[in-house]
Amino acid sequence: MNFNNFTIKAQEAVQKASEIAEGNQQQAIENAHLLKGLLLVDENVVTYLLKKLNVNLNRLNETLDQQIASFPKVSGSNVYLSSDANSALQKAQSQNKLVFIDIYATWCGPCKMLKQYTFSDTSVGNFFNRNFVNVSVDGEKGVGPQLAQQFSIEGYPSLIITDAEGKPVLVTAGYMPAQELLRFAGEALKRSQTNSKL
Repeated sequence: MNFNNFTIKAQEAVQKASEIAEGNQQQAIENAHLLKGLLLVDENVVTYLLKKLNVNLNRLNETLDQQIASFPKVSGSNVYLSSDANSALQKAQSQNKLVFIDIYATWCGPCKMLKQYTFSDTSVGNFFNRNFVNVSVDGEKGVGPQLAQQFSIEGYPSLIITDAEGKPVLVTAGYMPAQELLRFAGEALKRSQTNSKL
């Protein structure tokens, strides 16, 4: 991966993530290190956007600190990007797309309706595949609980659109019919384009 292709802020965030990992005697730079690094190097923009999205910053920071503290500690070795963090950065960089995250629960009725009626709509599928890197995560299994805490979700389904660096662009929750979801996605694209011009 060529870090020279990253924005200066992204390079600073990776550097800060490396410092956080080293400071905690951790060898692998994980996604939690990257997000924490981004929060620390770009306090004004990231904090502003997260506050606009009603993200509880104290809770997010506490969750990241807990997650980072839970990573294995080693001594005397070089720090490197974990395969998950490396893959996420490469995909976001190479496709230059926003990321759409659907956090659901298997027992959730509105989640099932979203999958059955909205996500199966051809116009939704075409639009999202063209404009986003799409991720669907069970909020109660695997990395789901970490993402649910990271984004301070309050219910299922939670629909989150982030930029390639993981910064939230737009967040909502609950069932949406196809046209409403397309409007939501269009608004996220507009906001992203506006933010990139700043």
